[in-house]
Amino acid sequence: MSNMNTQEIFSIFSQFDTGDVPTSADVMRGGHINDTYKITGKHGTYTLQRINTNVFTRPSDIMRNILLVTRHMAEKIASKDKKAEAFVPTVFLSRNGEPYITTEEGSCYRLLRYVDGITVNQSDYNENILREAGRAVGMFHSLTFDLAPEILVNVIPGFHDTPARLFALHTALNDDKAGRAASVRDIAEEILSYKSICGSVAHAIEDGSVLLRVTHNDTKIDNIIFDRKTGKALCLIDLDTVMPGSLLYDFGDAVRSGTTSGAEDEPDARKVSFLPDLYEAFADGYLKEAQALLTPRELELLPISPLLVTIECAARFLTDYLCGDVYFKTSRPHQNLDRAKAQLSLAKGMERHLPLMRRVIEKRA
Repeated sequence: MSNMNTQEIFSIFSQFDTGDVPTSADVMRGGHINDTYKITGKHGTYTLQRINTNVFTRPSDIMRNILLVTRHMAEKIASKDKKAEAFVPTVFLSRNGEPYITTEEGSCYRLLRYVDGITVNQSDYNENILREAGRAVGMFHSLTFDLAPEILVNVIPGFHDTPARLFALHTALNDDKAGRAASVRDIAEEILSYKSICGSVAHAIEDGSVLLRVTHNDTKIDNIIFDRKTGKALCLIDLDTVMPGSLLYDFGDAVRSGTTSGAEDEPDARKVSFLPDLYEAFADGYLKEAQALLTPRELELLPISPLLVTIECAARFLTDYLCGDVYFKTSRPHQNLDRAKAQLSLAKGMERHLPLMRRVIEKRA
């Protein structure tokens, strides 16, 4: 679908109620999930995305969630007159009043206001970037905290069920579908050794000391758009996984992606370490926006949440490797194994720094 011609793109654009006339269209990025186009019109700029219905089989559920959340956030921002500080991508409705359209071939498209900014490469992360990223995630939570999570559809049930992810790894190790278990048993058992702490957030949700809230669920730093001139965070994008969850997982995943010295699939795990200065910057930005929302138990679990999410990712990557690389895209042999080793190395660094991670939160709480 990435090779649609301009006329086809304009034809899809015209099915949305924008009051605008398109003048040009460019392929923006061939993402892992959705094909994305930038459309320039006489009065504005837009992002057109094809929703991958192989991954998201019910686009109506996703778009209903996104519409509810973005409208709620926009109303809150307008009421506080904070337009310059935070920017929510507007979702345009089709001429039939729906938040997406379906073509004759069965493809689904959505149209959003284009956010003019940049994403930052992992190699360029610094304290300013992480502090702004923390502010963006905190702002998302503060703008949605009074939206009842039960009105959203749970689009991926069990997405952050860490105990279940570890159980899946245990099962994959025993089943050994791809004949790889013998070569990775040591690393698998190392990941599984974290089992005792991996249920802490899930148990706290069950006993009510951690609240279910509206959460983003994919807060890696490259899902944050920054102003190209000032470096300020503008907004979180890729809202497909917005659903009920714990803000601890959002905090943890952002820290996981933003405080590592190496790429997620770094082949040499010895190059992957935890960068506590970047963690401190992220926590600083986050708590300035969201501290008032947190329960005592959430504050208590905040420092350990990055470790849980990192172990969860290590378990998912190794499970996929044991199953024959059937879920995550790979571009080379053993890539999922490299990902698992890199995440485990990062988790060990976090574990060593847990006393510092706790002090950082306590100092600001």
